[in-house]
Amino acid sequence: MKTVEPKGSEGSNPFSSAITKELKMLLKDIIFSVHDYDQDGDAVDRGIFLHFGETRVKVADNLNEFREVVERISKMVDEIRDNYPDWS
Repeated sequence: MKTVEPKGSEGSNPFSSAITKELKMLLKDIIFSVHDYDQDGDAVDRGIFLHFGETRVKVADNLNEFREVVERISKMVDEIRDNYPDWS
């Protein structure tokens, strides 16, 4: 997996040598998975993960938490629309 640092923050992280290049992808390219499994097919980390290219982020432990994440993202869309009208 890749670690991604926000654009413009290069050099501000003391571990920047361990940071890989910025991941370039489109939001529509996000996919999801449920649980992480070992080589025997046993769930080793239960939850819902979002995948951004090669970067995976655990966003919730269950469906109700995932609904909260989706609601939060929806509120972000509203905030951007309301505060940055040139992006609407």
